[in-house]
Amino acid sequence: MIKLVMKRIYFVLIGLMVLVMSCSINKINFSQFELSELNSNGYKVFLDSQEIDLVHTYLDEKNILKVSIDRKNKIIQIIRKNDSNGFIFLNDLLIQKKYKSNLDRIVINNLSIDFLDIPNIKFELGSVKYIKQLTQHDYLGKDFDDLPQVKNTIGNGMLIINTITISVDNE
Repeated sequence: MIKLVMKRIYFVLIGLMVLVMSCSINKINFSQFELSELNSNGYKVFLDSQEIDLVHTYLDEKNILKVSIDRKNKIIQIIRKNDSNGFIFLNDLLIQKKYKSNLDRIVINNLSIDFLDIPNIKFELGSVKYIKQLTQHDYLGKDFDDLPQVKNTIGNGMLIINTITISVDNE
């Protein structure tokens, strides 16, 4: 009789532990923007068990195997399918692609980047889906209602980089 009661208590305790642990750790889909916001707000981010700064690191979303968040301890775990995939820093990318050094603006995933952050920004190989440098020369002879604003925004040059796949629905 006592053994039966002890077994029940044991199973109840195990059940409670599983319930508590499952509430604090959630498996989620990868969202660079949302996870970067959490990283900015004090969450630690681990990529394949190594701490990273996700605010300045852009990952290949197709290489993400699993993402879990431990809200209690403010920890995000990201596991990649291919953990040997390397990284390239934005500075190296600019040199490699021979972009003009007189860029006035760099936009990554529709967010303007502070030039002071450039040395810290890195991309997982395969993460850059689109990259283009725009200059005022691209708009010569174009007749847009907002052309003066566009030229003002572009200045001497603007680099557009996207690491997210943008899908366009044809209706």
